[in-house]
Amino acid sequence: GDTLLLADGLYSGAGSKSINIPEKVLVIMSESGDPASCIIDCEGTGTCFDVGGWYDYGLLHLRGVTVRNAETAVHVAFYASGFVTDCIVEGCTGRAFRVSGSPGTAYGQLTIEDCTIRSNTGHPIFVGFRCRAEARNCVFYDNGGLLYLDEEASGTLRDCTIVQSSAATGLIRAIGINGIGLDRCIIAFNDAMPVDTPSDVSISCCDVYGNSLGDFVGKIAMWEGKNGNFSADPRFCDLGSFDLTLEDCSPCLPGNHPDGYDCGDVIGGLTSGCACSNALQETTWGTLKAMYR
Repeated sequence: GDTLLLADGLYSGAGSKSINIPEKVLVIMSESGDPASCIIDCEGTGTCFDVGGWYDYGLLHLRGVTVRNAETAVHVAFYASGFVTDCIVEGCTGRAFRVSGSPGTAYGQLTIEDCTIRSNTGHPIFVGFRCRAEARNCVFYDNGGLLYLDEEASGTLRDCTIVQSSAATGLIRAIGINGIGLDRCIIAFNDAMPVDTPSDVSISCCDVYGNSLGDFVGKIAMWEGKNGNFSADPRFCDLGSFDLTLEDCSPCLPGNHPDGYDCGDVIGGLTSGCACSNALQETTWGTLKAMYR
């Protein structure tokens, strides 16, 4: 395959969208590795990257860039695959990510890792018939939903944080029979219910808390208090400014699980970032008496 290195800067205009990647393997990455410094602005229209087509086995690895103001940032079609790593995707007006296939022939697949997905209209990840998508170590906030699954599609979220997003029903919306997996995720303070699907859901070590339409409701109701799942304030360092790192006393950090369950790692997409805002400190009775003399 080929590698295209992008210098830091702002890319916009006709040459910065509707980029078709047919039957080839292509890595597109910023030279600096800093997505905040290498920005592709689609100016409100179009698909930025279109991967694959009829009988095309295209593969895109997008790394270390920001894609903003597109209708769709990455579309993966038919036999193609997409890998999006260390990116920021924001301000998309359609589906930030779209995976599509053709019944009986080909099914696209998409992996998103170590990304921030924010301020997108609608469910930012759409997975078509029998296609697959997985998000790992990602942060989602201020979106119009999270994941939409067509019939027989599958979606997995591992080590992700999902906050302050809204949807008429579920953040994860599915029709038909699907495969849905949630592992070590924080789903908190959203204006929606977490999952709206007729299918069973595999969920483990998730903190589901403070969602306006309920927490462990619908297909995940039976899993509250089981498989390491719980409902408690995740204790973000500063939710108001979207600092979604965790206070040292967060129940989502290893060793702090409210039920003593060993989830093996941090729950959510980010680790500790500040001291506990009201942590209890050990002291002596003599010290306490001295405070009031």
